[in-house]
Amino acid sequence: MHADEAEIDETLVLRLIAAQFPQWAGLPVSEIPSSGTVNAMYRLGDSLTVRLPRIAGGVADIAAEWEWLPRLADVLPVEIPAPVGRGEPGEGYPWIWSVQRWIPGAVPAAGDEVLAADLASFVQAFRRIDFAGGPAAHRGGPLTTQDAETRDALEKLAGWIDTDTATAVWESALAAAPASSECWVHGDLMPSNLLVRDGRLAAVLDFATAGMGDPACDLIPAWNLLTGSARAVFREALAVDEDAWNRGRGRALSMALIQLPYYRDTNKGIAANAQYVIDEVLADFGAVPRPKLRIERVDSEALMRDWQLVHNEIIPTDPLSLDDVRERVGRNVLEVAYSGEDLVGCSTVRPPSAETSAVTVIARILPAYRRQGFGEELYRRGLARARALGSAIETIVLASNVEGLAFAESHGFVEFERYVLPGDTIPFITLRLADQAS
Repeated sequence: MHADEAEIDETLVLRLIAAQFPQWAGLPVSEIPSSGTVNAMYRLGDSLTVRLPRIAGGVADIAAEWEWLPRLADVLPVEIPAPVGRGEPGEGYPWIWSVQRWIPGAVPAAGDEVLAADLASFVQAFRRIDFAGGPAAHRGGPLTTQDAETRDALEKLAGWIDTDTATAVWESALAAAPASSECWVHGDLMPSNLLVRDGRLAAVLDFATAGMGDPACDLIPAWNLLTGSARAVFREALAVDEDAWNRGRGRALSMALIQLPYYRDTNKGIAANAQYVIDEVLADFGAVPRPKLRIERVDSEALMRDWQLVHNEIIPTDPLSLDDVRERVGRNVLEVAYSGEDLVGCSTVRPPSAETSAVTVIARILPAYRRQGFGEELYRRGLARARALGSAIETIVLASNVEGLAFAESHGFVEFERYVLPGDTIPFITLRLADQAS
């Protein structure tokens, strides 16, 4: 991802642990799938993680976390990382690193009203912290300090996004009244830095950007995770005025604009989330109304035909007959979505079977109706049904469906395997919902 990135792998982690923490030598080490860009994360045994900076710019974060995380843990309403071992340079690795307690949980793939309220409670608790001598939050200063880099990113994205509207959003943020005072902020409340258990916020990770700054820094979940009524719950709980909302939306947009061209080819997860944030911000700024979906469980010939139509248009390499669809109705939950009378998409929830222990959730939206929130709504329904089954969750996307892959990756899925059907050339990609990210 970065030109100056250190070479890190499981073998290096094993050597570092054996040399510096013999009490943990012999514990298994495995990389934690993550779209994190600053640190590499490895699972150590059942109860520990190893966190190693990928680049020199992340080294100071390790020292800062050792100073502040123990103090923050006492005043925040959810779990946060707890450092238990500070590693030194060695075995060819040039920087300090850390061992932390493992926190169980899943990265949220979507944010409902309950999670929105939990996030607001976390942000409120952070704002109440009164520790003296806190560092300046990364990205927490005046928006003008990000202007040059943001406008450079806008130029790079010409023809890729609606840069006219994006520029209007950014200039609206710059014109907003500044914060009247600073407070403690996390500064990087991305979905990959959140863990949920049973639908509730259980932990917040990665405090490298935390410190004193504009309270609007912690409004970014409104656009990188929450939509519709959940976004409204988050805003109301924090009593956000128009100026702060504009600044928060501008900060979310600036981060995404800068990330998208930088990571487009090197970190698909970050790039997909950046594209998602841009789409959400532009829709929110324009107050674009999203028509409500009418969703029908497939239980008739007419609905089977509509489900078949969507499937075959999006998966032309594996068309299904009506008999195929009838067979699937018998073992899966199939739904069809309409906006008014217009067919817009379909979904599948496939329970665990002899072939796989995972639940498969697939939401497909016809091209003309994408980026309007329809896929989000279908996906939420499928995900809720899948979580009730208590198994690992997967989705399957045709490799040529670039938008479908971006949607899956932006919702916390990571590639698990690829396969090509007999006689085909385009592979299907199975993606699994990541259990934890850095």
